[in-house]
Amino acid sequence: MRLDFKKARKVLYIFQLSVAAIVGVLLIVSNLYFPGQFSEKRKSFLHINIQTIEPKNEFELKDRMKVYRFRVEDILKSGDSIAFFSDKNEVIAYLDGKKIFHRKATETKYGNTTGSAWNQIEVSSYASVLTIKEIAEPRINAEQKTSFYIGNKSVLVEHFLIKYSLEFVLTLIISLMGIYSVVKYALVEYELGQREYHFYYGIVMTLAGMWAINQSHIATMFFGNRVAAYFIGYTLIMLIPYPLLLFINSYYEIEENIFTSVMGILYVVNIIGSLLFQATNVFQLHQLVVFTHSLFVAILIYMCSVMKITIKRNIRHNRFNYSDFVEFATIMVSVIIIIAIYYLQITDTFVYTMSTLLVYSGVMWYKLSQKKIKKIEENQRLKYYYNLAEIDVLTGLRNRNAYENWMKERQRKENVTVVVYDLNDLKKTNDTLGHKEGDMHIVEAGRIISVIFDKKGTNYRIGGDEFCTIITEKLTMPMSKTIMVFRALEESYNQKGPKMELHIAIGYATYDPKIDETLEDTRDRADEMMYKNKNALKSEKQ
Repeated sequence: MRLDFKKARKVLYIFQLSVAAIVGVLLIVSNLYFPGQFSEKRKSFLHINIQTIEPKNEFELKDRMKVYRFRVEDILKSGDSIAFFSDKNEVIAYLDGKKIFHRKATETKYGNTTGSAWNQIEVSSYASVLTIKEIAEPRINAEQKTSFYIGNKSVLVEHFLIKYSLEFVLTLIISLMGIYSVVKYALVEYELGQREYHFYYGIVMTLAGMWAINQSHIATMFFGNRVAAYFIGYTLIMLIPYPLLLFINSYYEIEENIFTSVMGILYVVNIIGSLLFQATNVFQLHQLVVFTHSLFVAILIYMCSVMKITIKRNIRHNRFNYSDFVEFATIMVSVIIIIAIYYLQITDTFVYTMSTLLVYSGVMWYKLSQKKIKKIEENQRLKYYYNLAEIDVLTGLRNRNAYENWMKERQRKENVTVVVYDLNDLKKTNDTLGHKEGDMHIVEAGRIISVIFDKKGTNYRIGGDEFCTIITEKLTMPMSKTIMVFRALEESYNQKGPKMELHIAIGYATYDPKIDETLEDTRDRADEMMYKNKNALKSEKQ
């Protein structure tokens, strides 16, 4: 049984769009009910006074717990609050032994986790010691260093907004580039028959950008429902691998293959399986993300094979370009850095990752534009050759080749009307006045036919002095009235005083299933009428 790639891909599109839509709704709704800890009204951005502070005591207990102790008087020298970032860690704060803050795992369908969050704790001058406990979830690397910042609450917000604004802007640009590419393909390029790589590129960039926005430090400050953010982030990252693979195949013109099919199956299994495990609380998404990362690694290995094929092909066709290496290297570095940041938890380098991804987006944007320009030029050349093949150079009407192709491909015959024309005395005009005058008659005949019948059907020049019009819709005006208008234009031309008058014989017939087996039979009846008209015109001249 042969796999239908197109149908399988449509199913994946619908599945992916459904998951993405659910994630988008969650992103909006959940934040309405859980405003961020940093969402209060802020003061001016002037006079920012913020410092880092080291704990007076720091020690590690069993069960992956770290304890930090600060003197309150040291904190109050710069403000009334202390802030720090925690990644899926339970956080408990005590002021002189009294618990004043607790970020704990929330057991919901989104996940049983605290998520990644910025914590801000206010202290009082009546206390002397602040104790902070961090309890890490089981992770590959739980040894990340926690940095603490002190200052007034509003000043801390302003500081972080400034510090991480570039990071947020980069993620926003990536998302907008992706959305623009998807919308442009859907509204313009799809109708023009452009290849799908621009569409896949847009999907990948949109998902990557949304994931990056969700992971950005500014989002962790103002998006209050960190458990929902955790769920959204891991779901978005699960959606990326297969569109990325389709982009690679489409962009580098790789034929559908068994690897693509297997990856498509694993892609769906990974998403459905991970969400089911999450919903049943058997495993959390961050415990299963290794499978998503495995798909990325498999795609990177596949890319090495694609790179080899592409370079060999380009060398064979004298199209080798070092930018091919840049494309491959940039996307590989981006994916490797993102995975490394996750496992090593190097959160402060996130802006460099986004910069790398943006550079890749820019390179690909340029390359896609170049491909599009080449495609437009190629389409223009094809149109030119098509015109040579099916357009009559002298009159601009379609030629006999186009007529015969239409007759072969035509299936429906009902309501089809065939109109045929023949120029009287064209040979006499050529013999006595020359072919230039004869060509003028042919051009004028084509012009009159176009004026009358262009909006009704398709016009053809099928011989030296023979023309034909195919009308595929039911006639709205009797042909006798149309011919009267035709004769008026013919007479108007003759009144201008040409060296020899123009007379065009006309015949027509509408397909009748009772007497016509094919449209050729209909044309034969039209020819009979035309020859009668031809003889009548000659009789009138005599």
